[in-house]
Amino acid sequence: MAEVVSEMDYLRIREQKLRDTNESTNNRVKWFGFMTTFLLIALWGWQIMYLRAYFRWVTAVRASRPLLELTISATGRSILFNMADRTDGFWSGSFASSAWGYSQSRAQASMAL
Repeated sequence: MAEVVSEMDYLRIREQKLRDTNESTNNRVKWFGFMTTFLLIALWGWQIMYLRAYFRWVTAVRASRPLLELTISATGRSILFNMADRTDGFWSGSFASSAWGYSQSRAQASMAL
């Protein structure tokens, strides 16, 4: 009979330790979840503020660009123009002069935002 009582005490102590371990693990998982959620919300807020500031800056830079720029080479044989379209991006092209008038030598129709 003493053996059975001893075994029951051992099992009771073991169950108590297991319950304490489970409660501790559940508590840690709960706080990890709260901290992860808080971190993701903070990161989301920072990302929104950063992107708003970036797009305001891009809009200000694009608005400060001239609509049309002309550059004539030192020899006077080529003309480079850059035309900014504030809604569709930045278009550029290059034209060279010749004896027969102006002809397009290098067509650059690249759009860079």
